[in-house]
Amino acid sequence: MPTIVRLAELAQLFDCDIAELLRESSNRPTDQGVVLAQHLGRLNTADRSMLLELIEKLSDRLANPIA
Repeated sequence: MPTIVRLAELAQLFDCDIAELLRESSNRPTDQGVVLAQHLGRLNTADRSMLLELIEKLSDRLANPIA
């Protein structure tokens, strides 16, 4: 487990915030949602819609597996 000082050094090395480093490795849905939003923000409207539809279908399927 890195110290706060080490996290600050890593953040500086990767030119990002400490929060961004922690968010990338988090398993909390809210943190993962922020990461997904950042990825979606780089896409055009049509691609973003397509990806959201895909994620919704995959999420529904994984939440309700067929026996």
